[in-house]
Amino acid sequence: MDDSNENVLTGSASQSLLIKPDISTPLIDSKRIDLQTLINKFHNQLGDKNWLKYQSIFSSFILGKLSRNEFENEITKIINSNLLINFHNQFILSNLANSVRINPSPNSHISGFGFNNNNLFNMNNSNKKKKNLNNYKFNNQYEVLKTNIMSLPVKERRRIKNIKRDSGKSNLLSANSSLYITNPQNNKSSSQPREVITGNAVTWSQDIMTGFQTLLASESYELPDKDTLNYRMTGIMREHGLFGSLDENSINVMSMAIESHLKTIIEETIDLVRYRKSKYDEN
Repeated sequence: MDDSNENVLTGSASQSLLIKPDISTPLIDSKRIDLQTLINKFHNQLGDKNWLKYQSIFSSFILGKLSRNEFENEITKIINSNLLINFHNQFILSNLANSVRINPSPNSHISGFGFNNNNLFNMNNSNKKKKNLNNYKFNNQYEVLKTNIMSLPVKERRRIKNIKRDSGKSNLLSANSSLYITNPQNNKSSSQPREVITGNAVTWSQDIMTGFQTLLASESYELPDKDTLNYRMTGIMREHGLFGSLDENSINVMSMAIESHLKTIIEETIDLVRYRKSKYDEN
């Protein structure tokens, strides 16, 4: 997969222009970002059909219904130009920023991950048009599901028919979903104050951003030191839902693995040069 697709999947900006940040004191603006303008432009570029697919794929990945490989295969079919990649990156980073800000915008009716389905047909906020939109979405999803099920063999259709209905679930994210959905503390009744939980979310989000912004070895032209490895490995941990601390031994193991890998490459290169030199000298 090329670099542009990799940017799509991670939602990161171009790393070649970024430097290692100072994360000792995260700066947080309490005002949330209004995503309405960005979503309108993104929706216009994708079109109604691809916008629905984008919502479904992105939401399913966040909720754990799609693996990373499945998400990569599906999202690259839709996000296939530099302009769409830029919109996708802005959308990801804006939601990441909003997830660590407490107070929503007073005039904003978009929350969660910014999916406001009224934009599909430029509807106003009246209850009647919202109801019509929900009915359209339901009927559209129902027809697609019905077609898929009817295409299955009879044995599979009977097996599906015997499965109990799992009510209350939807393929799209609800407005109350948060970016740190995998936090185990969210599933337990806790007497901790809100500030403590929010502080953890801020730290995790900052770790992810720091991992994205740390220079790669191919960009710095040198082996990474322990701090660089720490930033990169911690960011990858947070990105995959691991919120524990990073053991220092794992950093040492990774550093030795990189050195061993480079040593192997150099040894093979030297052997190849010697072989070619002796072969051509004989001729």
